[in-house]
Formats: sequence, structure tokens, C-alpha cells
Amino acid sequence: MEEVIRKILKHIIENKYPMFTDVNVTSEPVYSHYIDKNKNLVFNVALTINSSDFEPINDSGEWEKIKSDIREIIKMTGIDNRIWFYIYHPDED
Repeated sequence: MEEVIRKILKHIIENKYPMFTDVNVTSEPVYSHYIDKNKNLVFNVALTINSSDFEPINDSGEWEKIKSDIREIIKMTGIDNRIWFYIYHPDED
């Protein structure tokens, strides 16, 4: 399912949010009583962004809108797992 979410996200950022240059998706199990392995995952999404583009997004509250929009699009595909978002700045390494 990670690959499916990665493909959806790449499509979204290429068409709606070009300020993000890359996407990475990982999953981790949620320990609960559910048996369904696909629904029992939390997906961590790291979006790579140019640092010069980050401040306007963060200051305007647009980041919350972007996360909500991406979650909604993914949910429309039938995936209702929890998704956490992180911004990765390549120049911070």
C-alpha cells in the first residue's frame, strides 16, 4: 500500500503543489485488535521542499490546508489509514 500512496502523492504534488520536490512514504504497524494488515498501518509521509518556499506556507496556515487536501484525496481512493506529514529540508543535512 505504501507504493499506492506514494504514486497518489506524486500525482498530487506534481499537479497541485509543485513547491514540493519529492515524496517519501513509510508505514508502521498500529498495535490494536484489528486483523486487517492494510488497515492496521499508519503512513508517514515526508515531503521534500525547497526551504525558500517553506516560510510562506508555514506562516499563512497553508500547510494545514495542504495536509487536509492530500488526506481528502487519498481518502477518496478508499484508503482511510492515518497519515502523518513531515517536511524534509535537504539543506538541513
